[in-house]
Amino acid sequence: MFDIETEYKIFNEIVSPGVVSEVRSISKLADRIKKVFDTIDAKGKYASQKMNFGGSQAYGARSNDYYPTPQEVTPAEALLRVKRMEMFSLGFEGLSLELARSQGSPIDPVAFEQQEMIKGLGDDMSRQLMGDGSGKIVDCKGQGSSTATLVVDSAYYKKPAPLFFKPKRVIDILTPGGNGTKKVTSGVIKTIDSDTQLTLVTGSQNWADDDAVYSEGAFIAAEAVGKGEIMGILGIVRDTDPPYPNLTAGLQGLTLAAYPDWAAKVWANSGTARPFDEDLLVKALLYHERYGTKITVMLITQGIFRLWKQHLESFKVLGPGKGTMWGGWDALPFYYAGKEIPMVADLFSPDGQIVALAESEFTLHLTNKSWITWESGYGGDGRILQKVAGRNAYVAEGHIFGNLGVRSRAGSGFRITDIEEPD
Repeated sequence: MFDIETEYKIFNEIVSPGVVSEVRSISKLADRIKKVFDTIDAKGKYASQKMNFGGSQAYGARSNDYYPTPQEVTPAEALLRVKRMEMFSLGFEGLSLELARSQGSPIDPVAFEQQEMIKGLGDDMSRQLMGDGSGKIVDCKGQGSSTATLVVDSAYYKKPAPLFFKPKRVIDILTPGGNGTKKVTSGVIKTIDSDTQLTLVTGSQNWADDDAVYSEGAFIAAEAVGKGEIMGILGIVRDTDPPYPNLTAGLQGLTLAAYPDWAAKVWANSGTARPFDEDLLVKALLYHERYGTKITVMLITQGIFRLWKQHLESFKVLGPGKGTMWGGWDALPFYYAGKEIPMVADLFSPDGQIVALAESEFTLHLTNKSWITWESGYGGDGRILQKVAGRNAYVAEGHIFGNLGVRSRAGSGFRITDIEEPD
């Protein structure tokens, strides 16, 4: 159709920016989190992730001319392993490729792919960036087998079924914890029946209560390069070690037992829901000032967003033209120390929580400056586009490799949990 050089130019200069633009228009986190592209060594470890460990306490006033007793600070190596964050394929009609022969002409994926697959890609990136690094999507609530109803629940979401799943989605189900005994391999979702229920087709396989649901082929028992999902905000902004596969290794190779200062603050209420408390949020912001980082955004649910909007309107604070922005995203203002902190409704914000972030502390490490790497050489001819047999159509396979890292976990932000979630 055209030579390899032109093909690579089209994909790297037209298709990749187009796909990334679509993803960024869907995923607030993928759009806003800082990205770097030159920190990954040949082993898949991030060699230049800047860290902020607990410092020496050897300082203070003296009544003589002796310096304080020195304290040696020996930070461990921070390991942040590259993951196969997204693997995907795009279909192309032959006609659109013919039109792409004209220099500068768009090369459009099939409309269905563009609208559905890329939206799903953006949502999945958002889910991983907000997640806890375990890769677990939901838990099974009750047992089942073959083609049967699967009821699911989640520690973070009240209505997880339509949020995470669509018909034809392929999933795995494993026993809970880190042993990872597989119960269902490549089960296919048939229908989404309610907020917590779907119909699953598994053949003769069965599952038990509290088993864990993962994306197909995503589970790992221990941290490794190229294995599992990336680390997410809920695995970083917490006061405990992340769940498996990072439970024993800790976040970025650092456990709280060895580095107690390596913990973020979580303002919980022992699991008992309470009304939204503006004063508690101010208290949390004041407390965070000790870490020397600035909270620049607070991620909330759509329900809490509506609640805060009503509060601002009732006090005549919010009116036409009085909103605020988080980059290109609409937000509500939270007034603190004479400044506005944007409060942003994110689809994957956990229910009943406020996730406050110091954006400067987070870095999304990627292997490619264009985000996407297109597979070449498939079929032995070195081309990106591969012909679909019997059709005037082609397929291209791409991937996004990377992981999310943090400079100072304590300074990265805080969470307020156990807030009453409006319907």
